[in-house]
Amino acid sequence: MARPYNVLLMAGSMDGGGSERQTLHLLRHLDRQRFAPHLFLCYRQGSLLDQIPDDVPVTSFWDQHRSPRVCVPGTIHRMQVRALRDLIIANKIDLIYDRTFHMSMLASPAARGLQCGRVATIVSPPDRDVPAAESRFVAVKRWLLKRSYRRADAIVTVSEAVADASARYYGIDRRRFQTIHSPVDLQAIRNEAASANGDPAIDPVDVNIACVGRMTEEKGHRFLIDAIDSLRDHPVFDCLQLWMVGDGPLRSALTARVRELKLDRQIHFVGQRASAVPIIAQCQLACVPSLYEGLPNVVLESMALGVPVIATTAGGSPELFGDRTFGDLVAPGDSAALASAILQFAEEPESAQEKSIQAMQYVCDKHSIEAIVPRIEQVMLSVIE
Repeated sequence: MARPYNVLLMAGSMDGGGSERQTLHLLRHLDRQRFAPHLFLCYRQGSLLDQIPDDVPVTSFWDQHRSPRVCVPGTIHRMQVRALRDLIIANKIDLIYDRTFHMSMLASPAARGLQCGRVATIVSPPDRDVPAAESRFVAVKRWLLKRSYRRADAIVTVSEAVADASARYYGIDRRRFQTIHSPVDLQAIRNEAASANGDPAIDPVDVNIACVGRMTEEKGHRFLIDAIDSLRDHPVFDCLQLWMVGDGPLRSALTARVRELKLDRQIHFVGQRASAVPIIAQCQLACVPSLYEGLPNVVLESMALGVPVIATTAGGSPELFGDRTFGDLVAPGDSAALASAILQFAEEPESAQEKSIQAMQYVCDKHSIEAIVPRIEQVMLSVIE
């Protein structure tokens, strides 16, 4: 029997973000008869590290290197490319799977000229994501990314919205992009939901809303805070409890805004969690107020848990909800629309629950590991073989 193909997955770290969770899904569920997964990290850190399967070799760049005393622009990038190239050669890697644009900028030059296939996955609209994440040399990095994706053997996007935005931003033929929505590990989610231990103490009598995401501008937390504030004079206000799960550079500013509005009794910051599922499972509603997205994992997880969802029309959520069959959509950056949707849920919970039951079945049928991972494996095999 032929040996399994060596597949190298890449991530900056294993912090508990959406891309890291999707990388972990592949590390766990790739067919070991056909694939032997390896993992390259920049930093050996993150809440998901201890969940990496024991049979996956992990290489961390900063375990083996030190920052140079004199560091001109591009020095560390070149060091990482060389280290990655050496890893590819030493481990006879057959295929690289790079998932974020930072990893794509490393993978393309590292694999250049080697007998190594490459699948590049784009997870968010680059016209919004690249300028937001990069403060310097944006034009140069856009050019490097354009070259990187053009050189990839296959380009996968997590939503049609991301494919459209990527084709425009990079000037690449739209036909080169194929969309594969992210999978949900249904069994893992059920186990995590069952592990809820009362921390934080969520009273099921209240209208509990979960908001999960890194606290950065594009996640739109401030609009959700303002939406809660706008309901102050409505009878439902006293029952509203918003649980903010996550951390990030805007946390202190958001906390200050909550104090300024005197919403401390309604809005709770519970910090970063290895998994937000136990909190989502205890809430009656999940809210995703993002200004832009690729395909929010929290939407899929909430749908899988049977928790009604309000999301924005930014990114891939409309592709999941269809004609609002499985959830409610509002325009990004519209606090009034968010407030109206929350109020409608509070006044008509039966309607939202009907949608959530249908949404749960849809996710189980279309977004399970068993439904999605074989599609990713087929893309990998088409490149290798």
